[in-house]
Amino acid sequence: MKNTAFKTFLITFICFGGLYVLLVLSSRYSQTSYHIIGTLLAVFSIFAFVMSELQKEKPVIANQWGILSGLALWGFLGEYLEHLGWLDIASWHYLPALLILTFFTIFLLKKTHLPVRFGFAFGHFLGIWTLHMLMITQFELLGKNHWSTYPTAVFIGIVALFSYIKIRRAKSIDQKMVWSLVLLLTSWTVLEYIWAWRLIPGPCSIS
Repeated sequence: MKNTAFKTFLITFICFGGLYVLLVLSSRYSQTSYHIIGTLLAVFSIFAFVMSELQKEKPVIANQWGILSGLALWGFLGEYLEHLGWLDIASWHYLPALLILTFFTIFLLKKTHLPVRFGFAFGHFLGIWTLHMLMITQFELLGKNHWSTYPTAVFIGIVALFSYIKIRRAKSIDQKMVWSLVLLLTSWTVLEYIWAWRLIPGPCSIS
């Protein structure tokens, strides 16, 4: 269990970056290739979800499959379909849906009606959605350099630091993995704010 947190962070980060590159490159190459990648994301999300169940006797592997399932689901719904104009879940108008899904996910986890491995899948998806919605709402309604973006980024950075401390103190596999995921998402979000402020060059966006 010693390297569980590091492996979770690294594997998820690599897949996160790989997903982003695939979406960007495919969107610039052709619409056909972009549709293929988008469809594969939906298929992979289901595949990873099933693998999470098949590997349930191995908590680390099962949880990691759950994390990847949630990532692919976001790639399909929050990136691919949004880019096509079919969905816009980053908009604050979708806040009620986000709150309802988050409530039921937490409720089912607390009541142990939802296996932890599936909690990682839904939790990862909802975590990306929450942070993305927060940032996009600020940028679109207030502007990228509005004063509120700075304390928001600082707060998220504090959460990232808190996550690192929790990782060091975590006793169980689930705790180490969940706080590693929180650390990754919050750190990435802070970077996105820094890129938006143009303090350092950021990655290319999907055209």
